Amino acid sequence: MLIQLFSESKQKLHELIAQHHLHIDLQNSAGIDPLVKAIALSDFVYQQLQKQPELLAQWLAKTPSMDDCDRYAERLQAVLSAVKDEDQLHRELRLFRHREMATLSLVQSNQLGSTQQVFERLSDLAEALILGARDWLFARMCQEYGTPMNELGEQQELLILGMGKLGGRELNFSSDIDLI
Repeated sequence: MLIQLFSESKQKLHELIAQHHLHIDLQNSAGIDPLVKAIALSDFVYQQLQKQPELLAQWLAKTPSMDDCDRYAERLQAVLSAVKDEDQLHRELRLFRHREMATLSLVQSNQLGSTQQVFERLSDLAEALILGARDWLFARMCQEYGTPMNELGEQQELLILGMGKLGGRELNFSSDIDLI
């Protein structure tokens, strides 16, 4: 059963490579086995590789490691700096989240990081996405309606509290987030 699963996953990977017109020597690429394993263990990873061919090319060139799963706020800010409207914001946040969650799934599937590290990085990712969205929207609302100030004339930021697993930095792949 397991052999069949991995065989099917390898076939799916071959089809993805052909579909996206990538020129990879499948016999000599060290990046193949980790991708096969991740595809075998996660339909989500396979779906993301179908939707994001640049991710597949990136992973074939270099298998992600736990070191690649960091600096979310900085990397997200670079993406959001080019966003022009709220629809594009939603799209970019979703693409970023999917890409990073697929990367973490590959890392976990191949035991390239501990469960605790993956939980912490999922929490870091959620925090970066929440704050990135808040900051982008706050700036747009300030442009449109003015900046909220307190009675001392100090700018008032929108505060968001992460509760439950997010607050405890224990998110897993199926966790929802509780915000106040």
